[in-house]
Amino acid sequence: WQVLQWLGSERYAQHLEEVRTFYRERRDGFARALTRHFSDIADWQIPQGGLFFWLRLKTPLDTRTLLDAALAQDVAFMPGEPFFAEPDRHRGLLRLNFSHVLPERLDTGLARLASVIREATPHDKEL
Repeated sequence: WQVLQWLGSERYAQHLEEVRTFYRERRDGFARALTRHFSDIADWQIPQGGLFFWLRLKTPLDTRTLLDAALAQDVAFMPGEPFFAEPDRHRGLLRLNFSHVLPERLDTGLARLASVIREATPHDKEL
């Protein structure tokens, strides 16, 4: 009964709006930083729900191999391969959480992660 009273209250509706605004601002800031640092190396869609961006690298790497290098740069991400029954058939996916990243650290963290990916991406040598 108490839960139903809370869910139907104006206070709960106000709380939901505050939470939605908070996470929408985080999501939108994350999207802008992704555009600055990842537009040439990955594709993504802006999530309509949840707290994660899924990126697909344009050059599919096994993202599990990038985690140690990212952690050495003080950034973390979730490799996408373990989310699939056949991980090796789904390379080049990263799951990035935007909910807890402080806005003042966002740009630096995504720049570092993009650098790790660029360093691991094979480049064609010019003749």
